[in-house]
Amino acid sequence: MIPDLAPPPNIVLVSLDNVDPLGGEVLPTIREMYPAAYVLLLVSRDQEVHLQTLLIEQIAGCLIKERIDDSLVHVLRTVAAGHSVFCRWLIERSLNECAVPFDYSIYGLTKREWMIVQLMASGQTNAEIANTLHLSLQSVRNRVSVIYSKIGVNSRAAFLVWTQRQRITPR
Repeated sequence: MIPDLAPPPNIVLVSLDNVDPLGGEVLPTIREMYPAAYVLLLVSRDQEVHLQTLLIEQIAGCLIKERIDDSLVHVLRTVAAGHSVFCRWLIERSLNECAVPFDYSIYGLTKREWMIVQLMASGQTNAEIANTLHLSLQSVRNRVSVIYSKIGVNSRAAFLVWTQRQRITPR
């Protein structure tokens, strides 16, 4: 039961449980009772929450329960001023969900070469790549040279700049 408060609150802080991550009847009831209130959700890191859904539901913010600290006062003031506050984890996860996969075939890279590109982008050395992919060190060196030729670079440093420009995220 949600209490009838007078005056109505500006912000309603809702802690959602794992059983009903979208708030079930709680959010509609809050909206009905306090239509002008900003809703700020507290969720667990393991809950299935999607930023797009929260934006559609006009949720003012979402924070991770386990990471609530002294900054909560600042968050409440920010929301009260009409701004949104979403935890970094939720935003990063949402961006990763909507990221367009890199089309490695436009550079003429094979699937195996693309695997090497990803391992190189993650910072692995040629020896580590050889170990990971069960190849000889010389095979990796040869493939790295072919990759450099296909993408138009001539060094590991130039390769790393290329990966940043292409927005290739390491595995």
